[in-house]
Amino acid sequence: MTARDEIVARITDAIQLIRPIDPAALSHDKPLLGQRIDSLDLIDLGMAIEEQFGVDVVMSDHVTVEDIADAVIAAQPPSNNTGKRDMAKTGPITADRLKSFIERIERLEEERAAISGDVRDVYAEAKGVGYDVKTMRKVVQIRKLDAAERAEQEALLDVYLHALGMVDRIEARAAAGESAREIAKAEGVSKSTAHRVSQKAQAQNDSAEMGQASAGDTADDGLDIPPHLDRRVAAEA
Repeated sequence: MTARDEIVARITDAIQLIRPIDPAALSHDKPLLGQRIDSLDLIDLGMAIEEQFGVDVVMSDHVTVEDIADAVIAAQPPSNNTGKRDMAKTGPITADRLKSFIERIERLEEERAAISGDVRDVYAEAKGVGYDVKTMRKVVQIRKLDAAERAEQEALLDVYLHALGMVDRIEARAAAGESAREIAKAEGVSKSTAHRVSQKAQAQNDSAEMGQASAGDTADDGLDIPPHLDRRVAAEA
């Protein structure tokens, strides 16, 4: 694996943490915006890239994985074997063009800062009236998923919880009358997970009870029916 391949892989991993996307379906030479990634995702990705590589990459609407990799590589200091940069390859420096790039970067930086500030303000406002910010962030992430991806993640979560024996404990606590908050605190899961597992168990119990009741209704109740009132006897005659 080349140094560039490693950088691209790290960028892809950063994207996966922000928005779960099949790496095989992620095009490296097409704009990220539109590949199930929105403008807020780009802001988060820019922060992640800066944290990982120490490079402040401008996340425009047209930025691609290749663009980010180019920016990271360009920001890295030259190796000892490289020597001085070949200035002939950089081309002539035009003041007007350079100024245009700088001004575009400054505008995008201002927009990014404004959007990030607006997002923080909304979370702060919600927290001020009693909402849990961590749960809200989780809801925002969940709403980014389509129905199939959400169902897949919930199914996988259930598998892991079953493997750890946590589902039985959650169901037992719910049956004992504990609230979702109490269950979440005791089992180390989110309130939404505790509530979902409890509701699923209750629905299964209700379904089983309805099935038993239906079976009882159709079964012979054991009452002695006089022959002249028994339709079955009349039909046989």
